[in-house]
Amino acid sequence: MIDVCTRFLAPLVEADGGDLFVVAASTDEVHLHVTGTYAGCPGVPFAADHVFLPIVRTVLPNAKLTITSGWKPPEGSVRASSTKMA
Repeated sequence: MIDVCTRFLAPLVEADGGDLFVVAASTDEVHLHVTGTYAGCPGVPFAADHVFLPIVRTVLPNAKLTITSGWKPPEGSVRASSTKMA
């Protein structure tokens, strides 16, 4: 799942001035966190339903997607970056 986030989702978030973090990922659940310009953005639910979820479902068809936002990523999360993993 981190590969999918790095290759497909992170570039979209970064292009809009944000960063994407993978908080947790399993076959049943994917929890992502967005920071930067996405922190508190009212467009996050729309992006979650119409951009993130379809991409996640191509890899994990039954996974529940949770997206949180804020300036600080949750402890233990992994940054998904289109340029490098941090």
